[in-house]
This record gives sequence, C-alpha cells and structure tokens, in this order.
Amino acid sequence: MKVRSLVTTTQETCSEAGAAVNPPTIIVIAAAVVQNPLAGKGKVDDLSELVELGRESTELLAQRALRALAAMGVEHAAVRGYGKGAIVGVDGDREHTAAVLHPRFGAPVRVHRSPCR
Repeated sequence: MKVRSLVTTTQETCSEAGAAVNPPTIIVIAAAVVQNPLAGKGKVDDLSELVELGRESTELLAQRALRALAAMGVEHAAVRGYGKGAIVGVDGDREHTAAVLHPRFGAPVRVHRSPCR
C-alpha cells in the first residue's frame, strides 16, 4: 500500500441545540489517501489488490483512531459505532471503492471492539 497522506482528527460535542451533552460526544476521523494500483486500467476482473489494500488500510486507520480516542480518555470498548467511506479519483472505478470497503474492511475494525467480537 502506497500512502500519500494520513489525517486523524477529533471532534468533541459539549452541547447540541442549546442543551448540554453529558458526557460529551467524541468523534474521531481517521483518513488515508492511498495510491489506487488499478487506476487508469479500465475494466479489471481481478480486484484482489484492492481487497488487500482495504485490509491494510483498515488496520492502519483503526489503530490511529483508537490512539486518538485513548488520548481523549476513551476506552475502545466504549465505542458505539463506526462508519466507512471511500472516494476514487477520475481514473478509478466505482467498483474499486466496493472492493476496498466491503470484503475485508469491517472485520479488522470489529476486532478492536470487544462488544462486536
């Protein structure tokens, strides 16, 4: 996996619509910009490179998100949910995002959350 850039950020919401949120809601965003090895190749039947890229990037991003949560005093078992998304550039195909996200993305994330095992 060729990583171009990484970003991890946190958001802590202390009030919503004028009401206090107690305890505050904490959101962590961990994102990576990676090289798409199939970009510009047209229709490709074997997407296994992207499936593996999904597994590798998931492990990396899950670790970064958990470190950010720990820095804010949040235990991984307290995580209530996660989301995932992917964007491909103009030389990529929609199927590329599905290959990255669906086959092997969720399982590595759930390993870090004891209630989901």
